[in-house]
Amino acid sequence: YTSDQIFMRANKTTIVNLNFVASYSKGLVYMIYLVDGTEIEISRRKKGEMLELLDIKKKRLLTKGPEGKKEE
Repeated sequence: YTSDQIFMRANKTTIVNLNFVASYSKGLVYMIYLVDGTEIEISRRKKGEMLELLDIKKKRLLTKGPEGKKEE
């Protein structure tokens, strides 16, 4: 994860900018929720990759903060 903007296909018809993902839920259907309230279903084939990228993004925010600057 090296770019400030990272796009990923969530399903057959939807590409998502991961910078706008507010949260996600796991269950029978994996969903992501964008900051504007949009709900998007993640395809079964893409859920592993999507969750891995979101985990990397989360770790990056914890070490650098929301502004992208390293917290001291």
